[in-house]
Amino acid sequence: MRRFKWVLGGEIAAFWIVDSVLSVMMRYYWITPANILIIGVHFLALASVFRVPRYYALGIAFCAVDVLTLLLVPESAHVGRAQAWFFWTSLGCGPSAILCGLANTLEARLAVREARPASA
Repeated sequence: MRRFKWVLGGEIAAFWIVDSVLSVMMRYYWITPANILIIGVHFLALASVFRVPRYYALGIAFCAVDVLTLLLVPESAHVGRAQAWFFWTSLGCGPSAILCGLANTLEARLAVREARPASA
């Protein structure tokens, strides 16, 4: 539990510092991609804390989608009325998080099923 608190505290501090710096610099479009990168690193740390290997995949997916979006999509690009960085990171990270959540649910379901006493 102590390591989890350190990861969570580090994540909150990173949000506060990065968002404050980007706001002062008036780089508002960079806040969401920066936060997604922080979340990706957060999942990488939680993978070892909770010993859940799929969190490594989720963290890598968040970081990779974010970095690739920043490298390949111009800051001024739009998809419809949405800023393209928000669109592409949502499109890449959203399904990754949903799949990880489904895997967590299936794992919990199996654990509950195995913990139940056998019916006579």
